[in-house]
Amino acid sequence: YNNYVYQNISINGTLQKRIFKGDLLSKDANADFDFNGSVDFTKKVPDIDFISTINKLNLKRLGFINAKEDGYISSQIIIDLQGDNIDNLSGIINFANTIYKTQEKEYKVSTFDLHLEQESVEKNIRLNSNIFNVAVNGPFKLSNLEGPFHTLLYSYYPAFVGKPKGKNVYTDYFKYKITVKKFNTIRDLFIKDLMVSSNSIFDGDFDASKNIFNLNMKSDSIKYKGIRFTNNKIESYSKNNKVNLVLKSDKINLTDSISINNYFMYLVSNDKNTKYNLEWNNKTVPNNAGKLFGRAIFENNT
Repeated sequence: YNNYVYQNISINGTLQKRIFKGDLLSKDANADFDFNGSVDFTKKVPDIDFISTINKLNLKRLGFINAKEDGYISSQIIIDLQGDNIDNLSGIINFANTIYKTQEKEYKVSTFDLHLEQESVEKNIRLNSNIFNVAVNGPFKLSNLEGPFHTLLYSYYPAFVGKPKGKNVYTDYFKYKITVKKFNTIRDLFIKDLMVSSNSIFDGDFDASKNIFNLNMKSDSIKYKGIRFTNNKIESYSKNNKVNLVLKSDKINLTDSISINNYFMYLVSNDKNTKYNLEWNNKTVPNNAGKLFGRAIFENNT
């Protein structure tokens, strides 16, 4: 898997009256883990119940991440699910005492709970952890979302996004909310130049039938490569075949001694044409304020 050949794996169990009970043990040099539990096929929807102990997974050597140095993950996983595909899986997946360790640092995730409610057309998915919380609900199918998003992007940016194949009509809809609790781990592992304050909230909705994707964001502080944005609000919404983006910030510290206050930016984008309006006013004497507006036009993708 991922061009990696696993060694030293054994499976021991029984299959009787359509119920499997047993364990899987891996003593691979880069994948030391075990599964123990059961799968019940007697019902219309299979029932999966097992515990897994991951002693060591080398995510780099196994081909799951592209990193310069080895990174090892260990965890205790409890899975209690009903379902036979990604669109009807319901139940709980719990990760406990999860640790990701490199040569330089150790990252601990104390809680990581995934709750799935997909028995009906109305789906409800919740992820709770000490890093962030995610909630998604609505009538949608996880396996079906690539097509609607491709169609959405093509409807607004046909010069940059290839035309979808076929003439599918999508009706997927969901609302979402992401609450940041501790961004340090995400910053250290994935985006080293970005820091987002705790209690930042991202929410909005997606409607495939109308080709609409909306995003709202509130954050006390965002810092990127030494530039700090204070008390920020972002609104992004689709309307009249255009993407609208509004950014408001009380203060932007460009350096320790240079800042602009009461910042406002408004963008309207449609395929190759983007109109922009930026303004700020520090309300000081001498006056420190400005307004910039204009258009950015792309031709032949340049």
